[in-house]
Amino acid sequence: MNTSTTVHNKTCHVGVDVSKEKLQIDAGDLFRGVIPNTPAEIAKHLKALQKKAAPHVCCEATGPYDRALVNTCHTLGLPVSRLNPARTASFREAMGIGAKTDKEDARVIRLFAETFAPATVPPPDKTRNMLRQLHLLRDALVAQHTVLSNLRATLDLPAVRKTLDAELRGLDARIEKLEAHIRTATDEAGPAFSGLVDALDGIKGVAMLTATKLAAHVPELGTLTRRRAASLVGLAPFPDESGPRDGPRHIRGGRKPARDALYMAALSASRHNDVLAGVYKRLMARGKHHNVALTAVMRKLFLYANLVAAQHLRSLESPAAGTPPGDASQGAPSTDA
Repeated sequence: MNTSTTVHNKTCHVGVDVSKEKLQIDAGDLFRGVIPNTPAEIAKHLKALQKKAAPHVCCEATGPYDRALVNTCHTLGLPVSRLNPARTASFREAMGIGAKTDKEDARVIRLFAETFAPATVPPPDKTRNMLRQLHLLRDALVAQHTVLSNLRATLDLPAVRKTLDAELRGLDARIEKLEAHIRTATDEAGPAFSGLVDALDGIKGVAMLTATKLAAHVPELGTLTRRRAASLVGLAPFPDESGPRDGPRHIRGGRKPARDALYMAALSASRHNDVLAGVYKRLMARGKHHNVALTAVMRKLFLYANLVAAQHLRSLESPAAGTPPGDASQGAPSTDA
């Protein structure tokens, strides 16, 4: 933080509606207006706010366009929060705010922050940030590969198929190169992070790519309670009850990239992990839907990954720490979800 800036004890919640080119800011009576979405302009206006109060910047987590805002806040040492858009939308409805403009969006974000004092985003971790972006690119290439593969199956002209085959080979090479880059970035991150990935990779059903994705998107891994773990990745079942109605429970929210990684791991674990395959078969035998059984496997797999990560963290503090609970090559305890 700039040491020449006057320090204030009074917190000023700053609502920011983010778009690609601009930021709509609402800091109450201190400042309201639109600024360009560039680090220089953001820093200039935040420093001006610092002279009047202690800003706590809040925006919705709606995409990559808040990166300059979040990074600038961390550079200046300011607290910054990324809010769940569904919660701010519900808050807007509860407040009876019908207008939908950038100015109103920024005001709603500020009012929400003043009401609930949201948790702040920790400063970025270089390794995790790199792995998140590498995985994001890999996911996009894999999706493109799937689209072209499906298209190829519908075409019969040799010349067209030849072109598609060349595109698919190119995508295969790029995906393979990205995976090598992910492995290199993990190895170069140091023994603490690479050891965590190795520990997760040791769980049957969790491969290196899943392990790096979980480690990148869930830095809290190893410190979570069972309830918090399930909620964090959107695997906590929410009831749907009203009067005599008792509807089926549904999962929602959470960190989608981590949940997507767990889905692929659970597909493997439900077949090849002795413990989790047993859980899956018992639930299916009880008449549960495939997706319900697989979600239970995902939840158990993540809970066990959290236990393995906790054991790894303890081993860093004391090499003589005990052995992991259960068999890391198999997975979570066999109790039904």
